[in-house]
Amino acid sequence: MLTSAKKLFAAQGFDKTSIREIANDSGVNSSMISYYFGGKEGMIESIFDHFFPPQPQTQTQPPQAQTSSTNLAPYNELKAIINQIISLRIYDTELIDILHSEILLKTSRLEASSHILLHHGNVYMIY
Repeated sequence: MLTSAKKLFAAQGFDKTSIREIANDSGVNSSMISYYFGGKEGMIESIFDHFFPPQPQTQTQPPQAQTSSTNLAPYNELKAIINQIISLRIYDTELIDILHSEILLKTSRLEASSHILLHHGNVYMIY
């Protein structure tokens, strides 16, 4: 069901996709979507929980290293963010299309998406 929803949300947008379309595409009864996800809003949250890349493991530096003038931590963090964005764009275009649509439309779901993205430790600040 999530794969079908992700595909349809990416192609048509969240608002233009109906629960019935998702159910038909995934071969289930539409009441299953409400039962398992509570509706489309629950599905979009579950899509981010299921498909978004997990948090990369980062090493923390001692405080003295963070204040060093030769510290490359900000550079490395920015590089990691860019790599995540590029990787997501290459390997899951549907998910990035959903994100772009939600950002451009400035929907109320944007806040929920921001929370979920931060929950997974990625630095997609969507405000």
